[in-house]
Amino acid sequence: MLIFLVSAVIGGAFEYLTSWFMQFAFGIVAWDYSGTFLSIDGRTNGMFMAMWGVLGLFWVKLCLPWMLRLVNRIPWNWRYTLTTVCAALMIVDCGMTLMSLDRWYQREAGVAPDNAISRFIDDHFDNQYMEDRFQSMSIDPNNAARTL
Repeated sequence: MLIFLVSAVIGGAFEYLTSWFMQFAFGIVAWDYSGTFLSIDGRTNGMFMAMWGVLGLFWVKLCLPWMLRLVNRIPWNWRYTLTTVCAALMIVDCGMTLMSLDRWYQREAGVAPDNAISRFIDDHFDNQYMEDRFQSMSIDPNNAARTL
């Protein structure tokens, strides 16, 4: 029961903070649970917190033991290299996603590209690509708390 509760609270808090950050920084609304059971500002609700709890139980009780057995088969010197490569790929992925969202925000606000990175993002991650990739998102620079 403790694993369920902790997972539900951590998952709900993460979902709430992610929603808040996306709206604050980019004017993005990716989901809205307003009017649902135990809705917290429409950013998370009781049903999804319960799902986070179930997911936490599933991970800790079923997936984690299997994953640890798999990881323990990897020689120590390979673990560090593999971990470093995976972490680097995740950092690059997160950075590119944030830069693409920021550039999408700037395009919606009418800001022209002013450097090579902005032009690269405009060429490869234009509005149509972003709309297809993030279908449930709406972006409105007027909803963001920041200014350009």
